[in-house]
Amino acid sequence: MKVLPLSLSVSAEAVSLIAFHGFTGGGLDFEPLAQGSDRLRWYAPEWSCLENVAKIICSIDEFLVQQNIKKAIFMGYSMGGRIALHYALARPQHVHKLILIGATPGIECAEERLARCQADNELADIALSDGASYFIDRWQQHPLIKTQKLRINKNIYEAMLQRRYALSPETLAHELRVFGTGVMQNYWPYLGDVSCPTMLITGEEDNKFRDIALRMCTLIKNAQHFEISFSGHAAHLENLDFSRSLIEQWSLV
Repeated sequence: MKVLPLSLSVSAEAVSLIAFHGFTGGGLDFEPLAQGSDRLRWYAPEWSCLENVAKIICSIDEFLVQQNIKKAIFMGYSMGGRIALHYALARPQHVHKLILIGATPGIECAEERLARCQADNELADIALSDGASYFIDRWQQHPLIKTQKLRINKNIYEAMLQRRYALSPETLAHELRVFGTGVMQNYWPYLGDVSCPTMLITGEEDNKFRDIALRMCTLIKNAQHFEISFSGHAAHLENLDFSRSLIEQWSLV
């Protein structure tokens, strides 16, 4: 796994922040958030088709040692939020604060988990049989994703889209089969074990994940929910300036 350094110039006292991307995304998706901040040192992991959650955890452990980082802020968007939450539960000693954007702890019902696994396997088959471009075009029509084209800055969105088209079908299939909500562990029963301050971010148009975040707030001891105006699922990019300011202010309190 490689970890991208996204900060160009930061102060010696800058706090490290490690951000996990969502499905079809990449580490560079967080670059617009990192720009203009000299008090947060942004890093973004990018994993390969060889990796699973356990390997990502080990790779982050190694990265922290290499960079001499004792504690960091961990942030995750959507699929990446589940990975960040897993790390916070597995390695609480390394997590200063936790930021989850449009994220869910998982699916509680066994039947629903199985149905989601089957649906994701079917999507993985489509990616492998029809190619990444066809899959991405189809995925962009998902109601959860459609607001991105409307709200994200055009240049940022076009760059993200080109990176998505460059993904291999194998990468897309791997993420669906290894990091899908139906496959990953259900973390709802363990939210009470999250020991660090936690910020839950959702867009005002993302009703499903707003309700999830509100419920999570009742289970995580030190959690706050923030709803971002004029945004959907990818609230951190759909209302970029406000989200950048909010994340930095909360992170450095």
